[in-house]
Amino acid sequence: MDALGISGKHRGLVGNHLSDARSRDQGKGIDLGNIPNPLAPENLLKTSGRGIFLMRSFMDVVEIRPSQTGTEVKLIKHVRGPSAGGKEGSQREHET
Repeated sequence: MDALGISGKHRGLVGNHLSDARSRDQGKGIDLGNIPNPLAPENLLKTSGRGIFLMRSFMDVVEIRPSQTGTEVKLIKHVRGPSAGGKEGSQREHET
């Protein structure tokens, strides 16, 4: 279980000017057609419901694959310039 209480697999890869993060959980899935707009007047003061909006705002690619056994989220960000630590094209992978 991660810091947000989400149980699942998490994978990240950084290198070649690309950051790719994937997460899969075993939850009940999500209905993508039933996600409220966080910018609608009735939702502006709510303290939840902005996660997918923020992912779509900051990432270059957001793929959400719901299923009966959980949801997989894939995020891709094209990184400009040297990667962390100044190592051009270095690759680091982390899986929990």
